Amino acid sequence: MLSAQALQTTRPKLKVMIDLGVPRNVDAQTLPADVTYYDIDHLTEIIAQNQQTKDAMMDAIADNVPAAVNDFYVWQRQLHVVPVVRELRESALSVEKNVYDSLLRKLPELDAHQRKVISKHMKSIINQMIKGPIKEIKELSVRDDAALDLAFFCQIFGLATDDVLQEDSHHEK
Repeated sequence: MLSAQALQTTRPKLKVMIDLGVPRNVDAQTLPADVTYYDIDHLTEIIAQNQQTKDAMMDAIADNVPAAVNDFYVWQRQLHVVPVVRELRESALSVEKNVYDSLLRKLPELDAHQRKVISKHMKSIINQMIKGPIKEIKELSVRDDAALDLAFFCQIFGLATDDVLQEDSHHEK
């Protein structure tokens, strides 16, 4: 067991004084300069400031909730076009691969770096070309006549329509 003197030497010096008494129990004027003093009024002010900050944060969150809910609703309504987008991308990459392979057969002297650069640029062209149609079909997919739009989209790009129409009918239920 430690003696009172040993406790005083092992304890850190008091740096903060909180006076919870009403009326106040501590005279702040008598405290050393390195001691920070708080009383009930200080704590009440801190709590009020924290409440204002919390209220402002809650207002900001509340302002964002409707937009986030709407974004989620749109995202959920667009899920049924994922197979269409996947098939379009696979079809485009298949064309890219066939053209790339044909190019390599015609230019066998290309080194590894040249082949890599050409492949990278061909993929970039494909991605840029399908970016617009993908964005458009996602926007069309949330409309009431989405099934017709999806079928037309699939027809234009030569994609299978059976799976799309089945998934769309499941989505509408």
